[in-house]
Amino acid sequence: MLWRVGDKFLHVTRLGTIIMTISDDNRIREIVFTKVGSEYAHYSSVQVDVTIKTNSLQGRFSSVWFDKLSIDRFLSELKQLDETRKGEAKLESMSPDECVLIIKNIDAYGHLGVIIKVRASKGYNYERQVNFHNLEIGFEIDPTSLGNIQAELKRIK
Repeated sequence: MLWRVGDKFLHVTRLGTIIMTISDDNRIREIVFTKVGSEYAHYSSVQVDVTIKTNSLQGRFSSVWFDKLSIDRFLSELKQLDETRKGEAKLESMSPDECVLIIKNIDAYGHLGVIIKVRASKGYNYERQVNFHNLEIGFEIDPTSLGNIQAELKRIK
């Protein structure tokens, strides 16, 4: 559920759920990270479900792990991107190639775009080779949304 509070949106979901949402201006395309677990005793990390929605498809990838150091680095890169509108911020999952989220400058005018690449192993085919489901989408985002993205990700970590 989405509530508008002044000029900001507040996400209200089931009790205890912490989410980060990245969407286009019309909320037609959306990437949602939902925190489902964490590990702080051995290796500081968080577990999220990644939901991707567009006007033509919807997908959910379960149990993607990100380590705290990668999240902190991504937050630092986001802050720099927010201040300069140059470069990119990149967040990669602990498992190689499982999930990559990139927010980057897309032109000389400071416009920003997001790209997400997710890959899930779905068992074996008849030749005993691993089957992978791959999804990659990208879209433009409002540069003023970086503050909300940073705040929501800080709550997830």
